[in-house]
Amino acid sequence: MATIRKRGTTWQVQVRRQGYKRPPKHSRPQPGQSGNPKGRPRGAPPDLWLSEQPALEAVLKIAAKPVTIREGDRFTQVSMREAMVQAIFTAGAKGNTRSQGLAMDLMWTADQMKAREIIAGNDYWARYKEENSAELADAAAKGRSAPHLLPHPDDIVIDGQKGPQIIGPFDEDSEARAKETIALCETLLMQDALDLRSTQDLDGTPLTEPGSALLMFHVLQHTLPPRLRLSETEALLRSMKYEDWPKRRRLKALHQAWQKLGKPVRRGTVFPNHSIVAGKLVFLVDLIAAFNSGAINPDALAARQFEDAALDLFDKHGVKVG
Repeated sequence: MATIRKRGTTWQVQVRRQGYKRPPKHSRPQPGQSGNPKGRPRGAPPDLWLSEQPALEAVLKIAAKPVTIREGDRFTQVSMREAMVQAIFTAGAKGNTRSQGLAMDLMWTADQMKAREIIAGNDYWARYKEENSAELADAAAKGRSAPHLLPHPDDIVIDGQKGPQIIGPFDEDSEARAKETIALCETLLMQDALDLRSTQDLDGTPLTEPGSALLMFHVLQHTLPPRLRLSETEALLRSMKYEDWPKRRRLKALHQAWQKLGKPVRRGTVFPNHSIVAGKLVFLVDLIAAFNSGAINPDALAARQFEDAALDLFDKHGVKVG
């Protein structure tokens, strides 16, 4: 209200002002347009444990239940949660605009969370590498024994796209497996030295080409982190050492090495020809690639349900299905 005075007389005049509850015309909602397009915001969930909210607990329980979905001619069992997301994306791919918008929101949220996780993980492991590498360098400079670190800083790869990768032992169990692989590689070099001096296997099978022990050595070497692998020069020198041993010494040492590894290899056993094992390895690589691409269903294969893709792969590699 405003007050106007004139020659002893007072009038009260109502004046409309712009401001609180009276926004300017240009900022007001237009006809047919909502003044609150986002709707009423949802309240934050109460600070309660999940066990105190049985409805939410039931939601998670149902979301984890397995359901069967159809993908072309295949039936796959997934969780209810995954089936719902799959339905949204399938509907969006078929042109449903609402599903497309929801799918885009889900992808954007997932990408943002993944990016934050990658950044946080890279920051943490980058500091770990820097601090522990400095500790190793300091120990070497002062002539002290290197500290036992798991994971070793050299086994950590900082990847801006995938996040930090640990390519070596990260706990005592994985360290024990790495040591066993190193011992197996050493035994395979010893085995190769025996194969080179042999003309046939224990059962009389002739060796018409180099044995497969050296091939298996190189395959296993690539399962180790670079710092634990033998260089080509080191591997060659060790092979030459074993080749120079007398046959009796080589047989005895090799038999003891296999026993120490817990492998039931008879004394004097010679590995198969190189081409036989190479063919089997190529088949395994192709089979794993088919699993990863979804061309072959491993569950169906385990149940001896051979799909066309599996039969074609077996036929390509000469694998008989019995």
